Amino acid sequence: MKQSTIRKNSRDGIIEILLEFGGSLGMEGFLVSSHLSQGVCDGDLVQVSRMIRAGANLNVPDYSGMTPLHVAVLSGNLPAVQLLVNEGAAKVDYKDTLGFTPYEEAVRLKNQPIADFLRAITEKAIS
Repeated sequence: MKQSTIRKNSRDGIIEILLEFGGSLGMEGFLVSSHLSQGVCDGDLVQVSRMIRAGANLNVPDYSGMTPLHVAVLSGNLPAVQLLVNEGAAKVDYKDTLGFTPYEEAVRLKNQPIADFLRAITEKAIS
């Protein structure tokens, strides 16, 4: 890996090095959730995917009580929602501090594509 790559985006470079040598993130909870949520907000699904592959727990809330899946829904980022659910097994029934699930947030925001995707996942889990 080129040194300039690490300088350009140190988080991404660190994740890449950890994966290359079979390591894990070595961080949990709030810190992981914050980095994942930032990746979602930035639209950096490569970083999010790397963190998932490195074993990030997607179901820990950040400082605002939301999981990365909540952040993806609030951002209107369907590809991030799909990645978190399909690749990372994010819980679609997790309620934030206001008592909303990601699906309920999608409905509230009138984001039909995300609401449809999350509803289908929920229905599949029930059957």
